[in-house]
Order: sequence, then structure tokens, then C-alpha cells
Amino acid sequence: MIRAPTIVVLICVALVQADFNQDTDWSSAQSFYDFKARDLQGNEISLDKYRGHVVVAINGATKCPASSKGFKQLQALLERYGESDGLRVVNFTVDGLAGGSGTSEEIAAFFQSKDFALDVLEKIETEGDKAHPVYKWMKSQLPTQDKIMPGSKIVIDKNGKVVYRGMPTGPVAELEDTLKQYF
Repeated sequence: MIRAPTIVVLICVALVQADFNQDTDWSSAQSFYDFKARDLQGNEISLDKYRGHVVVAINGATKCPASSKGFKQLQALLERYGESDGLRVVNFTVDGLAGGSGTSEEIAAFFQSKDFALDVLEKIETEGDKAHPVYKWMKSQLPTQDKIMPGSKIVIDKNGKVVYRGMPTGPVAELEDTLKQYF
């Protein structure tokens, strides 16, 4: 039986979540799961779909050599830990520094041609005033507020909290060791 104080708390939590506007309230988000993004077809998806999983978020550009190397490394980690440990990898596509990523169709074709099984989202900004709210929030959760370079890998734990940032050319062994701490 649910008691009256419990019902009041549940109602308050539901009201707070219903009023959350990620564009204006991003700094009050409690976790990665509070945000939404768009897939390559323009459909809005809730990042709550990753709840209970360890997530690696990469801001990758399809024509950036560091991102391409990162995609290969992440695909290998996904094959190793995706089924057994619930690892998820999501690419927030960016234009990057080396010629961009192209259209949504070109981005989808790139990932399909490489047999990468990463979740790929619509192109976004990750820095400045136009940055996607989830990137503003993730950056605010990092120990240093340095620029998040294209190809950076951010690890989100099963509770939706930022726990690690790997640089674009950082060693995959360090990333893998970090992931193992959170499975």
C-alpha cells in the first residue's frame, strides 16, 4: 500500500519532469536521461532509452580522421561489451574540423558502409551558445570546462552521470578500463 507522503512525492517528481525544458533549464537536469535529441530522420528520441546502461557519447564527424579511428575503437568495445554488459554507444554527429559530416543521408551511408552499430544522432553543435543542451550539461559536469573536441568520448554511468572524458586520440585501453568500473 502506498502512503500519502509517497504519493505526494511521486506527483511532485512527475510535475518537475513534465516542466523540464532542456533548452532553457539544461543546467537543472539531474542526468543524461533528462534530455532529448533527434535521430538522422529527424525523429525526437528520449535519451532515457539508455537508462540502466553505461553509455559512451562521442561527438564524431564522419570526415574527421580522429573520429573515424574512434568509431572503429568504439565498435570493437561495443562488440565486446554490448550484449554481455549492456554498453551503448551514441554518436552526436558534428561537422568537426576536417570537412564536416555531410547530410543526414551521407552520415547514415557512412555508418552503414562501415558496419558500425553505434546509435547515430542528427548533427548538433557541441560548443558555444548554439550547443545542444545535453552537451552544455555534460560539459558542466566535467572537472574542467575545456572545449569538447570532435571525437571526444564521454562516459555516462548507469545512473546517467558523467564519469569520464576521453580525448579524441586517447588510448582505448584507458577508456576500456574506465568502462569496466561501471558495468
